[in-house]
Amino acid sequence: MQDLKAIRFMPGTKVSHDYLGDNIKTFSYRELIEIKSPAIGIPCRQNRLIIIDVDVAGATHKNDGREFWAKFSEEYGIPNTYTVRTPSGGYHFYFLLPESINADTFSPPSQLAPGVDVKWNGWVGAPPTKATTYTMEVCRRFKLHLLVCLRTLAH
Repeated sequence: MQDLKAIRFMPGTKVSHDYLGDNIKTFSYRELIEIKSPAIGIPCRQNRLIIIDVDVAGATHKNDGREFWAKFSEEYGIPNTYTVRTPSGGYHFYFLLPESINADTFSPPSQLAPGVDVKWNGWVGAPPTKATTYTMEVCRRFKLHLLVCLRTLAH
């Protein structure tokens, strides 16, 4: 996979001094890994990534989005893609925004269903970030795919 733009954030938080509104300072993802940065984030829009965040109900999330995402993926033919397991047991599914879509005007909904968020504006924690008791890890190394259900996201 190509190198990604990345940010640093404070371990154990969702606070980044690199990502402040329109003021975003990015680094090479690979370089942050090499210098063993303890908490690495991937800014979505800056990498043309749409990241689907599927939660698992538990201590940190009220809703479980796995059943919805499974049905949605089947109905719309969503391919397997690069996937990261989150500290809470959920998943981040990475998709590339097609070049034919203008990133400046693209505006997906922030949520597809309870427990299924669409990350476009903002960032997500990325491997090998360590949470209190869990290290984020890649669980599926499929090729990163273009998101094929853009019409659905645009509604």
